[in-house]
Amino acid sequence: MIERKEALATKAYQRLRDIYLNRDMAAAEWRAKGGRVVLLMGSDVPEEILYAANYLPVSVFSNYGAPTNTELYLEESCDHDAWARGVIQKLTDGTYFSTAERVVMSYSTMRMYNLFNVLREARRQMPDAPIPYVEFLDTDYDNTLLAQKH
Repeated sequence: MIERKEALATKAYQRLRDIYLNRDMAAAEWRAKGGRVVLLMGSDVPEEILYAANYLPVSVFSNYGAPTNTELYLEESCDHDAWARGVIQKLTDGTYFSTAERVVMSYSTMRMYNLFNVLREARRQMPDAPIPYVEFLDTDYDNTLLAQKH
């Protein structure tokens, strides 16, 4: 990321940059003050509803290219890219468990549907693992909201 020195000199930009680089810390601070955090995956999760329910929505991000041990959750033939493997790693190794009590995923892409199935199966096979509760939101052709809880 290329940053202009003029932007770096402003307090507002420094604060936004700090939050971006330390996303987990901002969510942890919110939770330490008694707030609830929900992780978002997918482009069409209705954030305004989460805000109204007093949750802080935080987008899941991947440590792209970082080493993972996701073989435990993925078949060898699975074609998950480095981003997906990084997300699965953070959602199954406890990284996010202390920050958020749940994940809300949407069916915005087939990738999200596949990740949901991986997480649902991981929770089923290892109920004591530090994997946040996962909800999958889907809208069918008439915009009816359907929810699967796992």
